[in-house]
Amino acid sequence: IIKGEDVMRTALEWTCRTIVDVYTSHFTSAKPTTLYVSGGGAKNPTMMARLAELLPSMKVVDSSLIIDPAAKEAVGFAILGACTLCGITGNEPAATGAKQKTLLGKLSPSPICGYRGLFKAQQLLSSPNIPK
Repeated sequence: IIKGEDVMRTALEWTCRTIVDVYTSHFTSAKPTTLYVSGGGAKNPTMMARLAELLPSMKVVDSSLIIDPAAKEAVGFAILGACTLCGITGNEPAATGAKQKTLLGKLSPSPICGYRGLFKAQQLLSSPNIPK
């Protein structure tokens, strides 16, 4: 009979090695210097230590230090919406398997301000004061 802690440690090792495999296979030329970990794994000191061991040239960081986990989905959709509004493609075919880069999402004007609100948002996002 396999002990529960052995099953958990095996699952953790498999997860860490899968993450490493993705990084080493997808980032062949430009190598990231930081791995941002989110979700429950970021709170697991054994996982964070193992990732640091397997990726010694990278800094392994809990992403909740940057974005509140409760806001992660909202931030992601805000970025997607801003990209769509500004005509910036929101996918990476090499990562997603898509045939080409494309705009993602749909712009739906509100019944109150219609397309004026979308155009105003686009103007704000195109402002030279917004970092690119």
